[in-house]
Amino acid sequence: MKKGTLFFFLTVFLSCAEASKFSLDTSNPLAVLGQFGWSYLGLVPSPSLTRFVAVGEVCSSWISRDALSWTFSKTRFPGCIDGAIQEVVYDGVGTWVAVGSTNANGSCGIWYSSDEGESWNQANCDPLILWNGAPVTKPLFGVTYGGGRFWAVGPHNGASTNEEFFGQYSSDGIHWTSIAIEDGSTYDGADYYDSVSYDPVHGKVYFGGQHQVNSEVGELDSSTLQSNSVSVGMPSFINRVLALGSGQLLVYGSDNYLAPTLGKVKMGSSLTSLSSSMDTAVAGPIQSAVEGSDKIVILGDQCSIDYFEFSAGVWHPTGASPPPEMSQCSRLNWMSSAYNSVLGLFVAGAKVTGSVPTAFAYSATGIPSDWTVVAQPDAGTPGPGILGIATH
Repeated sequence: MKKGTLFFFLTVFLSCAEASKFSLDTSNPLAVLGQFGWSYLGLVPSPSLTRFVAVGEVCSSWISRDALSWTFSKTRFPGCIDGAIQEVVYDGVGTWVAVGSTNANGSCGIWYSSDEGESWNQANCDPLILWNGAPVTKPLFGVTYGGGRFWAVGPHNGASTNEEFFGQYSSDGIHWTSIAIEDGSTYDGADYYDSVSYDPVHGKVYFGGQHQVNSEVGELDSSTLQSNSVSVGMPSFINRVLALGSGQLLVYGSDNYLAPTLGKVKMGSSLTSLSSSMDTAVAGPIQSAVEGSDKIVILGDQCSIDYFEFSAGVWHPTGASPPPEMSQCSRLNWMSSAYNSVLGLFVAGAKVTGSVPTAFAYSATGIPSDWTVVAQPDAGTPGPGILGIATH
């Protein structure tokens, strides 16, 4: 009987032309089935099945199998003239979605790919009807996947009272529906959300970015589509949320809105039960945060980095002077990051100025002294900033 079962698994897994669809996203039923099959057969998914897709300024994108060698292009996104591709996400079963703007004026841009980011199709943004009856579309700055849907968000719909944040959601990455993300009691026309994170434990979507006057972030129930704005009591008006696999939340920002000198974080089981703010070793605003198997890594400007080991329960190191910097790094601002659980690899993407080419960095541990920086001179000097990374 076991031989018959083994034959069944071999048929299912080895005959599948898209074996990479079995990601390690445990919120996806196919991913769980795939992991069970690999475990039953005593096999480990080959690194050749992994994929990294990065996106950035001026319609740029990079693809890689191992995060060591990258292929650059400025022509993968149809309809993109000189806009920025801000973020990219993978749904765990074969579809990638990237969002941003099609041109420098900020027109809404959504693209989807079913061939591992090699080629992309443009989707239509769904106009949001404002309270005064006027339709509006905006650029999109962040996207994630969870609860069977893609979720994307951008800036305020306008500069007057009752304006909300521009959002889009989709079940397939092709057809999109507009959604207004609730704002708080105070507003500013320049406010925006540029990060989205999904909490699979509680089925909630969190939005973060710039919210002047009050330090608030957005929270949306993925089943009811009801959203609200929650004050997180941070010293800065730019704050983002990373939902951890455990259901805990990391809220990250800085010590000052106008001239930040120190990255600040809060942690908790919900936005209303956060800890007091904690200092980190990031010298300035925290630009990106990513969860690995045993730690959280946060990244900032000018090679700044810090990490939180789950076993130790503290940010490490703390109180360092001068603060630690990423090894092999010089004058790089780390804007994006991802973690590949198959390879056990952290990856970061940079934005640069001057004569320094843009770069990726990778690490198996995430600690400051254990990174390798991979420059991307074929993208130009300075090359376009790497604004988003996704992987499976």
